[in-house]
Amino acid sequence: MDSRIGACQYYQSIGAVGSCDAVGNFSGAVSFEDWKRAVRMGLYATTGATEYTATYINKVDLNLTRDHHSITYGPNQTAAYVCNHLGPPSLNSSPMDIDTAISNAVNGKNLVACVAMDVGPGVSGTPLTRFFIFGPSGQLLPSVNLDGRREKFVPGTCVVCHGGDHYAGNYPEDQSGTADVGGHFLPYDAGNFEFSSSAPFREADEEQAIYHLNQNVLNANPTVAEQELIAGWYASGQVLDKNYLPKSWQGQSNAAVSFYQNVNARGCRTCHVALVEGYNFDHYQNITPNGPFYRENNPNAALGIAVCDGGSNQILRAHSMPSSRVTFDRFWQSVGTSVDQPAILVQFFGAGNIDSCTPGITPRKNRPRRGDRVRK
Repeated sequence: MDSRIGACQYYQSIGAVGSCDAVGNFSGAVSFEDWKRAVRMGLYATTGATEYTATYINKVDLNLTRDHHSITYGPNQTAAYVCNHLGPPSLNSSPMDIDTAISNAVNGKNLVACVAMDVGPGVSGTPLTRFFIFGPSGQLLPSVNLDGRREKFVPGTCVVCHGGDHYAGNYPEDQSGTADVGGHFLPYDAGNFEFSSSAPFREADEEQAIYHLNQNVLNANPTVAEQELIAGWYASGQVLDKNYLPKSWQGQSNAAVSFYQNVNARGCRTCHVALVEGYNFDHYQNITPNGPFYRENNPNAALGIAVCDGGSNQILRAHSMPSSRVTFDRFWQSVGTSVDQPAILVQFFGAGNIDSCTPGITPRKNRPRRGDRVRK
């Protein structure tokens, strides 16, 4: 949980603000237009460069309507932003609700915030990913509330999913923080999206754009896991394979395959492929109870995925995952449905390793309160 002071100092370290006062208010901040100009996007794109765009609802993550833009000028010369608009009114919305939310976003309505990132050589020449949050008027913001839980400050609100290889849990407030928190761009997983039923925003209309968005990720200092995932998705062409199964999972039990495709791919993978190798569950050995549990730079970290209440060997912990509230709600509210994710997880790991991951209601401490919503 980062603070306003830490957020300002993070922005200062990446050159987004000129100075910070004692309570974290900043001055000399860049605007959204300033950032686009610097990274050569939109009106400032170099002749011959292509800016790829796609608009859809990320139903599995934030349930927001997301207007994605990405451009690349070569390895480690890539920039992207996503403007987040309010999504459908519920997690299981009708096609009409989906069409309305996408139409509103395309017409600039219900904008919450635009989140931007770029990757460049950094001061030392090592690829460096920077994160920015811009409000509806293009102003730089220190925090955003995208999942309905609360306002969260940069860089923590970004690295919670985008990976923080050099991030120790909070950004310091004593000016000792560095610009490189070890974040990564995320792959675009069409299996987790909902599309309009009208051209040009139908899934078939946007498949090529999503392919190119993913190719741009490969120019943005991706993790090995991201490279493997994108290559696997497009092994047979330029249409993403939603049923992709990594090599290390092929030939495993039916319970394992069901876990990967119905739980990991839908609620874990997007973030976990951006984390350090030990949390990359596309490698089967990193998640199995008897695996090596490799943890790069953090060998004493708690082992395995953190979803349920315990388990004798800490495979699962304390109802702390999935992190995004929408993903969390989808996981726990799937109990009793045709895709009961906790039941699938128990079947894979075995009840002896998951003492309290049993069908039931959403744990009280994480259940959304009446009236919770995304705030502008």
